[in-house]
Amino acid sequence: MSFTFYCPQGHLLEGNDSQQGTQGRCPTCASVFVFPSAASAAGPAAAVGGSPSGPGLGGGFPAFDAAYGHGVSAPAKTSAPSGFGAAPRILKILCPRGHELPTPEDLVGTTTICPYCNQSVVVSMENSVEHRDMMRAVERERDEATGRFWLRIAMVALVLVGITFAAMIVYVMKNRGIVDP
Repeated sequence: MSFTFYCPQGHLLEGNDSQQGTQGRCPTCASVFVFPSAASAAGPAAAVGGSPSGPGLGGGFPAFDAAYGHGVSAPAKTSAPSGFGAAPRILKILCPRGHELPTPEDLVGTTTICPYCNQSVVVSMENSVEHRDMMRAVERERDEATGRFWLRIAMVALVLVGITFAAMIVYVMKNRGIVDP
């Protein structure tokens, strides 16, 4: 069974039960951490390998603190509305300088500050990596459909040119007396 947790620099990571207690390295920032137990990683306040207000985290960023559960400035939003039983979806929001900020979907429409570069970030679907990936996929599908359309047009044109060429050959051969009518 897999679980999610944050590296000491605040990047959202995923581990499985077989990795609990082992050492790992964050693929984003190369920070060394120890995989937590699934029970301690269940809460978003589980800052593995460092304190919740470690470097670049918490400390004066209330929206960030609320989103990631760091610090004590606001309660973390960890559960979906009653009856759904699932945690909110985590979006990867890009700040103006390109930092990826894992942000719960329920913070869409708010403004926060990037803990890495102190730039103001509007939390919106348009600023998310998921939205950009979806738009690229749509554009790729559109390009493929356009390519298929023009390939079909070219094939029809090739068939028409072939038929015309064959008809011209038959016509020339018929007029020269090579072929009997």
